[in-house]
Amino acid sequence: VATAGINPPTPSTVIVLGGGIYAKSSNLFLDNCEIADNYAFAYAVGGMLTSASSRGGGIYATQDTHLQSNGTVIRGNQCGATADRGTPYLEVANALGGGICWEASGALTLKNCLIVENSVYSNPHYGARGGGVWIDQGSLEVVQSTVANNVTSGDSYEPNSLYSGIGSNRMNIDTKI
Repeated sequence: VATAGINPPTPSTVIVLGGGIYAKSSNLFLDNCEIADNYAFAYAVGGMLTSASSRGGGIYATQDTHLQSNGTVIRGNQCGATADRGTPYLEVANALGGGICWEASGALTLKNCLIVENSVYSNPHYGARGGGVWIDQGSLEVVQSTVANNVTSGDSYEPNSLYSGIGSNRMNIDTKI
């Protein structure tokens, strides 16, 4: 087949990270803060788009980030990904962590925090995970905190409040989930 000098389009991806806070190789200290009503939303339509992904409606962390939070409220944040079902090359649409998406190698420590009423939505394909918190790396400590009333919806239903891809030996949870 001859293309007569026409280069085929290159597949591409839409990624949105951190609606409220984006942290990369950082040390964060949040004391009596409110992270509220933020959103990270990815929408793919037409062309050569192969994926749409959003992560961390309230907070997104990557690489060697450490977060210590005391008395912080993370509420009403949204994370969503959707695509026109007619997008011909689409493979994945996903949303991870309505309140917090943790892809950092450092420690996430939440003390006396309230993580409520956050949501993730994905349509179609891969799905939504972790309406309140999604953690895939590092370590997690949750003490005297409430992680509740978070929502996960879309084509794939996963845990509403906390989704963890790390081993239980890296988690210390003394809280209401």
